[in-house]
Amino acid sequence: MNEQYLSRENQLYFGKRVDILKRVFESRRINFYSCLSIQKARDLVLQLVSQFCDENRMNQIGFADSVTLHQLGVFTEITKLKNVDVCNPFERLPDGKLSVFSDAPPWPT
Repeated sequence: MNEQYLSRENQLYFGKRVDILKRVFESRRINFYSCLSIQKARDLVLQLVSQFCDENRMNQIGFADSVTLHQLGVFTEITKLKNVDVCNPFERLPDGKLSVFSDAPPWPT
């Protein structure tokens, strides 16, 4: 047995941490979802966004910046969803300006 093989210990440790977080969130009536992989997390977020849009009969959504969602690649996947129009405040124009400022007058020189 390899003493450096800590996979089981990691699973136990993070499993306990997840259980604690779940109890805290649910005690505050906040939905809690746990995923074991990046792909499962990405799929879950996309499913929840689609479900939210369908249930609320919305086709436009906007989002703010989130490092975690960028790392998961969720923002690019959300823009690919059918029947969902995304307002992305961080989208950039070819000249580098943020698209939300596209109508702003040019900066005086």
